[in-house]
Order: sequence, then C-alpha cells, then structure tokens
Amino acid sequence: MKKNMKSKPAECSDQKRPHRIAFLLLFLLFSFVVICFIASSHVFPLEYRNLVISCANKFNVDPLLVAAVIYVESSYKENSISKAGAMGLMQVMPPTGRETAKKLKIKNYDDKNLLVPEINTRIGTAYLSRLINKYDGNTNKALAAYNAGTSNIERWIDKNGNLSLKKVDFKETKSYIRKTKFFHKLLKLTTFVTGEYKEKQTEK
Repeated sequence: MKKNMKSKPAECSDQKRPHRIAFLLLFLLFSFVVICFIASSHVFPLEYRNLVISCANKFNVDPLLVAAVIYVESSYKENSISKAGAMGLMQVMPPTGRETAKKLKIKNYDDKNLLVPEINTRIGTAYLSRLINKYDGNTNKALAAYNAGTSNIERWIDKNGNLSLKKVDFKETKSYIRKTKFFHKLLKLTTFVTGEYKEKQTEK
C-alpha cells in the first residue's frame, strides 16, 4: 500500500507536464508576436504608413521595403541631412532629386523640397523603383546602387550575375544592405504573424 501511495504524486506530475509545456509554448509565441509588433512599430511608424503605402503602390514597390529603407536611411527624421548632402526621410541626394523630380514632372521643384516628407518619399520611392527595374528585381543590386551609386555595381557582381556581398568593398554599403534586408524581413514576418498591412498593400 505504501508503494502505491508514493507513486501517485509522480503520476499527477506527469499528467501536468504536457499542460505546462503547452502553456510555455503559448507564452513564448505570444511574447514573440509582441516583440515583433513593437519592433515593427519603430521600423514602420503609424504616422508614415499611409504615405509610404501610397507611394509604394504608385511605383510598384513593396511598401515594407520602402519602410525599411527609410528606417535605415534616416530613422524617420524628416529634416535629416547627411555629411554628403543626402536629405530627408529617404536621404535623397539633390542631383538625384532634381533628375527624378523632372521625370515625375513636379512643378516648381527646389532642393529644399526634399525635406518635405511627401515629396521626399515620392522621389525616393520612384528612384528605388527605377533601380529595382534596372536590375530586374534584384534587391541586393538595387539597394547597393541606392547607397553607393550605379557605377560601383559591376565590380561587385559574381560570375552568376548576382551581387556578392563578399565583393562589396564599401563597409557602409555592405552594412546598409544587411540592415535593410533584416528590417524588411522583420516587417514581412510581422505581416505574416499579425496579418497587418495586407489589405493596405493591395490598395491602389
């Protein structure tokens, strides 16, 4: 009798173990979703979403990629001006801004317009779209060109025609590509987990 009585607590413990594991897994999943959502809210702030999605749809670019570019370029600082002279949310260089504004037929354009979020995002997204099309949808090439200019791309391409990060000899550009792709994947993961942005991405 004593042996049987001693075995009962162990049996109860074994029965509770699957429930504890299931609870722990649910807790970890919930924590993961919350962390992804909080992180993505910094990478793609609510106040810029309509603007980014509108421009991205207009120029047929993934809005989550545009959001990632803005975050890496300026962390959404509208008045940001780099040492090289790149301006605004998407850190557009003035010559690129003037050239793109001309193609978009933006009237009375001035370099200072690059500090206006609506104009900067429109020009930056149009330029990014042009690079993506130029390189047949290759995101690595487009991001490298956006950061370092198109003149450097050819020497970074491997024998298969792909841009090799090993060949990129600009530390800033290599880091830029990795960071942008990381935050792009984070936003895509959040979209998959929460379902957020799905309807907005298909809006025209």
